[in-house]
Amino acid sequence: MAKRIAESLSPRPFRKGEFDRSNVFVVYSRKVEREIKVIGPANFDAWLLIEFDVDIINFCERPPLDLTLMPTKEGKHRPYDFWVLHRRGGQHGLIVYDPQLPRDGRLPVDLLKRSVAEVDRAVEIWFASDLRARSTLIRNLKQLQPYVAMDHALDRALRSQILERVNAGKEVTWSDIHQSAKLWYSGLISAELARLIHSGNVVADLSQAPLSMSTRLTAP
Repeated sequence: MAKRIAESLSPRPFRKGEFDRSNVFVVYSRKVEREIKVIGPANFDAWLLIEFDVDIINFCERPPLDLTLMPTKEGKHRPYDFWVLHRRGGQHGLIVYDPQLPRDGRLPVDLLKRSVAEVDRAVEIWFASDLRARSTLIRNLKQLQPYVAMDHALDRALRSQILERVNAGKEVTWSDIHQSAKLWYSGLISAELARLIHSGNVVADLSQAPLSMSTRLTAP
């Protein structure tokens, strides 16, 4: 039931002139196999975390759902930025709170938190300041995303060799994979690695240092 609810959602249309006035990021999501549009850098960064979270199997950006702000009699609402579905069936709304945007600049965070506490559905608040604090991880995901979005066929032989090397139980780096797969084009090796990280078949240490040939890779 939960999966059907999440998959029935479609992004809300942009209001007249909203697309032209806003800082809109248009990107291809491999997770949902379609083009998505999100407003503002904080929402783009939040989408990257959702896109590469292997526990999230589906999402809808700009869902046609919103949070009723307290007191309810005033009839004010804050739209959700995402609705996400987890592998085990749990789902929730997500608000990316960015006071640099007009709608959140006029919305006190205490009011937002009180409203979330009163709602009868699961809602998370992600703060733009927290996303900026994860700049190393997000920068690395930005480097992987173009490879993941590339329209190329999987090279099963290369993928098998990479997985065999990573699953051997010894510490392996990005450079090690390139050295052991020298028969393939370097860009294709990086693309297969990026897709394996995206799918959760390979785990990369992306939070501590910029992506490089020394980035460590492990089995999940």
